[in-house]
Order: sequence, then structure tokens, then C-alpha cells
Amino acid sequence: GIGHVGERNRDATQLVELLAEAPDLLGKRANEALQPVAEGRGEAVTGLVMMLIGENSREVVGRVKERLEEIQTTMPEGVKLEVTYDRSALIGKPLPEFALPAALPGQPGLARKDMADGKVRVLNIFASWCVPCAVEAPQLAELRAKGVDVVGVAIRDRPEDLAAFLARHGNPFSRIGADNLSAIQFALGSSGVPESFVIDGKGVIRYQHIGEIRPEQVPLILEKVREAGE
Repeated sequence: GIGHVGERNRDATQLVELLAEAPDLLGKRANEALQPVAEGRGEAVTGLVMMLIGENSREVVGRVKERLEEIQTTMPEGVKLEVTYDRSALIGKPLPEFALPAALPGQPGLARKDMADGKVRVLNIFASWCVPCAVEAPQLAELRAKGVDVVGVAIRDRPEDLAAFLARHGNPFSRIGADNLSAIQFALGSSGVPESFVIDGKGVIRYQHIGEIRPEQVPLILEKVREAGE
């Protein structure tokens, strides 16, 4: 995952406190997430650093790595900090069971059962506060125009923000589930937003695309969709 740290809560708390000294790396929601970690629930640190990177775009990864190198010098011997993007361990395996409520009025939510009806889909993890998500919006629209069923999982979002985002950038989704606690995101092994998964007609994860889908990568996604349908 992102931001591997030592097991001791005080190490996680120190990491959070030191990261907080670099406010340019932290969005408002990441700041709000500091409190439970500072209270000693150190297991939240991976999710916090994931949120930090997702909220401020993946371009900050290098800066986070530099900051962690500085923090490393203050860590007890044997505690190593790093930032990595991991592939999901679920590739080739069925989606976990889940049932997310609708993120927006008038558009259905998303559940595991919706993904195993014989149709290949692209499951896109996104958020209105995610800058790269806006960047990939035209590519999702292109996938939909070419016949791909795109479903969304909105991460820690508010309906009004989500509606404004989709009004501005287009809505390629047939369904959008609200993952307000990032529970499904974590269960899928997602390392941030945006991220996309090609799901075959049996609900099995066939491909994971980390980061925004760029224009030149649309043919790759279409090929993975074709392969998943074979």
C-alpha cells in the first residue's frame, strides 16, 4: 500500500505530525483525517497518505517521497518509511461482496451482484476533489461512446460536489456507488484515485489501471475489455 510504516502507533503518529508540517501537501480533508491517527489509531496512516496523494494528484508523489526521506532520519532504528503503488492482490479473483448506496439521486448505486451478469465493465474509482479524475474524464467518455459500460465508485464525496463535477466534466457512468469510508476502495486493493478495473462478466477482476487513463491508453483499455469478454 501507500506509506508503509512501523507497527507502533507512536511511529505512525510521528509520521502524521511531521507530514502536517508540510501543509502544501495536505488537502482539507486530509487534515480532517489527522485527528484519529494523532489519537493513536496508527493503522489509519496508510489510508491517510493514500488520501493525501489522491486529493492533491499523483504529481506530489515525488515530494512525499522526499519528505519521507527527511522523516526517515528521525525514525527509530529498524522503522522504514516508503511510498509505493501496489497492484491489487485480487487480480484474477472475484470482486469482494459489497453493496454501495447511490451517490446521486436518480442514478443507481453499485453492488457486487450488478457486476456478474455476463457483461464486461470498467469500474472506475474517482472523486470530485481529485484533479487527475477530471483529466481522465474525456477518456471515460470515449470508452462509453465505444460501447464500454463504465461504473463508478465515488470516494469520500458529497452529492452536491459530485453533481457539480459531473455537470462540468460529463457523466460516463451507468451506476455510481458512494464509498464514503473508502471501504470498497481498500477492499479492492486500490492505491489511490483515480484507478480503474476491468471486470469480466462473472465479476472477476481482470485488469487494474493505476492512475488516470490518458488518451493514448484508451486502446489498451479497450483491448483489456475485449480480452475479458473472450
